[in-house]
Amino acid sequence: MRSKWLNCVKYFTRFIILSVCLMGCAGQAGYIQTADQPPNLPSKDTALTIPEALREKVRLSEDLGRELYIIDKMAAIGTDVMLENLTDSKKAGICGYIVFREGNEQNQPTGSWLVQFFVDEAEPKIGYKVLITPPTTPGRTKTQFEEVTPPRAPTDGELNLFRSIRTALVAVPDRPNQPVNPVVIPAQAIGEEGILVYLLAGTKKDKVAVMGKHYRVLVSNDGLKVNRVEPLTKTVLETQFNPPEPGGKPDALIVTHLFSDYPFETHVFISNLHHVPLFVGTEKYTWCISEGKIRLVSLKTRQ
Repeated sequence: MRSKWLNCVKYFTRFIILSVCLMGCAGQAGYIQTADQPPNLPSKDTALTIPEALREKVRLSEDLGRELYIIDKMAAIGTDVMLENLTDSKKAGICGYIVFREGNEQNQPTGSWLVQFFVDEAEPKIGYKVLITPPTTPGRTKTQFEEVTPPRAPTDGELNLFRSIRTALVAVPDRPNQPVNPVVIPAQAIGEEGILVYLLAGTKKDKVAVMGKHYRVLVSNDGLKVNRVEPLTKTVLETQFNPPEPGGKPDALIVTHLFSDYPFETHVFISNLHHVPLFVGTEKYTWCISEGKIRLVSLKTRQ
């Protein structure tokens, strides 16, 4: 079981943090593609020209969706390592974590990541750390587990992020019966003050892509006050799919998206997470997301 609590994004002390603005998705999801009918994935040369008014938004969705995928992956690796190294009694004491991209004294990325786990929910402290170093070339990711003895008190910034998760969860008491993966980023990512807490729906089922129901909660800088709650999808969206076989062509997913004319970061994240193309249909356009890139497939005409 994986519980994602805190992901910092921004330069913070000796760590370089990423900014991820998660806007959401909505509509109907479905499985498409069979072995006899592969999706017609557009190449860079054949894709249509994206309207100028949407180009920057599409680029931002690509960049932020890719960063969201990376953060999520580091959180998963760190959690797996932590679970392998702790007894059941110590696992029960974990109450949250933060994911950092490590940086040197000049705030330049070192290529490594740090996952810090909180213990003692009543008086949160950092009790365990996992250092993750992905390979620069194809190879094995290195991990290093450390128990912090005695557990150290978090900095004010770390504590505020921890609080913001609890505040957001209380603010959305009627969430569907889905596992929730909270992700925290600075609200400056969307030009606002405070902390953005994304309550992203998850699943414990195999071969299921979850596109909703997600929430975005704007919390004050101290993590104690809710300023805004926004559902990012209208309904629960869970879609069966077949993961690609090694060396085989990937299946594809399709979703109807009604909140904007372009795909959001969540769509890019879902495509990257499951390594499948995702077709996104809006009122005016049909888009295809593959390998982190958004391409315009077709224009829709009114009948």
